Amino acid sequence: MDAQAHWENVFRLTPWKLYSRGAPNLWAVHYKSYFLHLASRISGRYPNLKECEFIISRLEKISPRNEGEAIRPRAIYYDDKHCDFTVFVDYLVPHDQEPSLRPSDFDNVLEDGEGLHKGRSAEWYRTTWDVVLRKVRRFSDHFDLDHYQYYKPHAGNFRIGLPRTDSIGELRKIFDRWP
Repeated sequence: MDAQAHWENVFRLTPWKLYSRGAPNLWAVHYKSYFLHLASRISGRYPNLKECEFIISRLEKISPRNEGEAIRPRAIYYDDKHCDFTVFVDYLVPHDQEPSLRPSDFDNVLEDGEGLHKGRSAEWYRTTWDVVLRKVRRFSDHFDLDHYQYYKPHAGNFRIGLPRTDSIGELRKIFDRWP
């Protein structure tokens, strides 16, 4: 089986649906109930989808305690030169309530700035977690969990892996509160 046939077969067996965003290193994707962007620094190949699944599974371990809150992955950037990830996430909280989670609640699970995987004396895929608190009006006719307003202003950040704000680990160190 040639390489192209192999990758086509792998794609058919995954729950991912990938769409080109007009460049060889940019994709819009659907995975489970999520819509997100994927980007690679150099290669014309999307980031390893198994690692992306692992990233999303880490996010899914975080459970907001208040009704109406949601955690949504927005983009995964893979720096294929240094084997690092930057993950962009929105924490949606109704406009009239306080968030039930602090940055430390995220960082306890995500381990900002550390490797996704750890061995005896090594770790790999160092990951920066860019989590932004967004106050939302869930009953607005303009509201959607994946509304374009969450993506469009940050497309440049998603494309080059430039965080939108301090990482979740940095927020934890700065009084463990949201800006």
